[in-house]
Order: sequence, then C-alpha cells, then structure tokens
Amino acid sequence: MHDGQDFHFAGGRHQAARHRRGTGCHHSDAAGYDPYNQNLGGSLIPPGGTSFDGRFYLLGTDTLGRDRLSRLALAGQVCTLIGLGAVTVSLVVGVTLGLIAGYFRGPVEVFIMGLADLQLSIPRVLLLIAVTAIIGPSVVNLAIILGLTSWVAYGRVARGMTLSLREREFILSARTQGASATWNIRQHLLPNVLPQMLIVGSYEFGMIIVLEASLSYLRKVLLAGDQLLKGWGPQVPVQAERPQDDTLGAFFQFLDHLDTLPDDLVIFPGHGDPIHNFMQQVASIRNGHRRRLERLLDRMSGALTGAELAPLVFPNPSSRLAARLPYLMAAMTNYLVARSQLRACKDAGTVKFWRE
Repeated sequence: MHDGQDFHFAGGRHQAARHRRGTGCHHSDAAGYDPYNQNLGGSLIPPGGTSFDGRFYLLGTDTLGRDRLSRLALAGQVCTLIGLGAVTVSLVVGVTLGLIAGYFRGPVEVFIMGLADLQLSIPRVLLLIAVTAIIGPSVVNLAIILGLTSWVAYGRVARGMTLSLREREFILSARTQGASATWNIRQHLLPNVLPQMLIVGSYEFGMIIVLEASLSYLRKVLLAGDQLLKGWGPQVPVQAERPQDDTLGAFFQFLDHLDTLPDDLVIFPGHGDPIHNFMQQVASIRNGHRRRLERLLDRMSGALTGAELAPLVFPNPSSRLAARLPYLMAAMTNYLVARSQLRACKDAGTVKFWRE
C-alpha cells in the first residue's frame, strides 16, 4: 500500500487503446500525453506548467491530471468532421442552386430564391431539432442536416456573382459559338465563383461548429428533463466501460450550468407530461448527491473497497439501483479522490480508499 497521491487508475491506457481501435484515432503514448492517462499527483497544472516528472503541458492538466491539449485535440475530431462535412454539403448545394438561378433567371430563379427565403423564415435551431428528432441523431445525419440548412449564404453569393458574370464578353462569346448552358457553367462560371465560395466556407465552418455545440447543450437539457425519475433524478452518466472517469464532477458542473435557466422553466420531454418544477428538481438532485457524499465520508473508517463502501451509502438499494451500484460508487469515490477528500491505493489487485 502506498501514498494515494501517486496512484494511477488501472485500465485507463487499455481503454484509450480500445477507443483508438474503434475510432481510428491514433496518438502517441510514448510521448506521455495520452488523453485518457490519469495522474492525480500532477492534477491542475496551469497552462505552460511542468509536472513533477518534468513533462511540459502547454494547456495544463485537469483535476485528474490528464493533458488538456491532447483531450482537446481528441474531442475536436468529431467537431471538425461535422464542420467539414456540413460545409461540403452546403457548398455543393448552394453553389449549384446559385449558379442555376443566376444563369437561367426567370421562373427558375424565382423558385430557388423563394425556397431560400422560406428556409430563412424558419428558426434554424428549431428546424434542426425537429429534423434530428425525425431521422435520429448521428454524426453523419448531423453533418447532412447542418449542410442542408446552411446553403442559403452560398446560393445568394453564387447567384449574385453569376448575374454579373453571365453578361461578360467571354460568356457571350461562348454562347454565340454554340456553347451549352452546362458547358458555360462548368467551364466559365464555376472557376470564377469557387474561390469566393471557399472564403464563405471558411466563415461558415466556425459558425457550424458553434451551432453544433449549441445543439449538444440543448440536447443535454432535453435529456435531463426526459430522464427525471422519481426519487433518484437523472441517471448519473457513469459509463460501464470507463468507470474511472470523474463523471460525478462533470454531472455537478452540468447542474451548475442549469442554474442559469429561469426558475419557471417548463420542460417538454419526448413523452409524458410537461415538467413544470424542473429547476426545483435539479436542486433536489444536487442536494441528494451531496448528502450521499457526506454520508460516505462520515461513516467510513479504515481502508475500504468500493463494494464495502456501498452499504454505508445505500443500505437497502432497489433492484434497479443495485445493477448500477458499482458504477455509482466508482463515480462517488473518484469524485472524492480527485478533490483530495479520499486517498486511493491498489493492494493485491484491489483498489482501497481511506479518508484524508
């Protein structure tokens, strides 16, 4: 048994390796900046600081001693994939419709620009939530939906440039020599319009990422309202395959963010009746978890395992709670260890905890 300050949770590196195999993400473990590797002795290092073993952290570390830069790079992969996919879809659709509207004019232009005005008249976030609820959330679906609702800017700019270019001498000369509309659009208009479209795309890329983050936050709020259960509240987001994470701390941070919402907020879940006292239930959930943490600290004595701590906090768990009890205890002990209220060590392959 050794000092809990030097304790590293077992399995973090194996979980990271399994994640890389599943997602195709590769990063170097040899450099010592594995985004999943936890080191409680090097937690909360400020940006530009150095750990006790001489490792430099450009953005510092979090409460569990994980490198913020590598975790930011890992999390940014999904946002970048969604942003690039959405920009590609919107650029293709918008440029195509803009070139057609600007070149052919007449009823075709009226129809396409009317479609753009109709889309602009619908609140974008509400449209995205409605469509996502119908076809289901996924990375591919989200990229396609964001792209199909972002084509208007490309279409308007492409149409305006086409209206100017179609009267230029090289377009008129090609037309008098028998060039078809498709040939003119492909050989003359598209090469002149595309550079400006890439500039619009670079701006829209950032907007897409911000919008995707907004949708993720709204989804969390809706799920919190949808998962309110009698007596227990939302299920603590402890993942069975990664119980070593400080998920309870993240859950408390999420509840703190909800405090910015109005007290009279009404949540309309995906099924069931509206929740009128949402903020009161949020406060009750937070207070309930705080009481369980205090009960754990007050009743423990000596070095105990997570299984031995469970009866101190949940003397008579229900069948539903008993199935999640190992992960709930892992969340509670990791939360207290990360805040130096408990120490942890591995003794004969078993992790034990004791009070500071």
